[in-house]
Amino acid sequence: MKWVLFALAPLPYFEATDLTPFWGGASGHLPARIETLRLQNQNGQTVNEKRLDGTLSIVSFFFAECGSVCPRLMHSIQRFQKQALLRGWGDKLRVYSISISPDHDTPERLRDYARSQKFKLSNWSLLTGDASEIQRVSQVFKSKSVNAHSENLFLLDTARQLRGIYMSSDPKQLELLLSDISKLLES
Repeated sequence: MKWVLFALAPLPYFEATDLTPFWGGASGHLPARIETLRLQNQNGQTVNEKRLDGTLSIVSFFFAECGSVCPRLMHSIQRFQKQALLRGWGDKLRVYSISISPDHDTPERLRDYARSQKFKLSNWSLLTGDASEIQRVSQVFKSKSVNAHSENLFLLDTARQLRGIYMSSDPKQLELLLSDISKLLES
């Protein structure tokens, strides 16, 4: 699937019903947004929607035993995170990778996985939890099933609203993501 890139400022919002982009104003559109969240990170700590407030968030979906898409996705996140930290965004940006295999990916398993992959978890959390909660959260991003995953990265603003969708395997889209984060931080 090819995503259309929007170079207009400010960044678009995405319609909650079908992820059609729109640019603010009194248009009557309802933006895609994480209303509530209750998952656990790799240390067993609860991560709720309030944790996302006030910072930009990057969200992805994966599972630790994946041998196809997920290793590339996680490697792209590592490259992206390195660039974000070099720009001094560590306290302004959080990355959340949500496991779509919660029965297998317990907090302990995610902690071991992060350690084996040498992930820097200063602003990156691997999340797991109840399958129905993961399914509900994935619907914000139109992932039809917790058994489906992709190489997409989703950018949320400080109000938990979807502001961008990026293909992590495309270096140009990762550069666009960095540029869009900069725009949101300046606004």
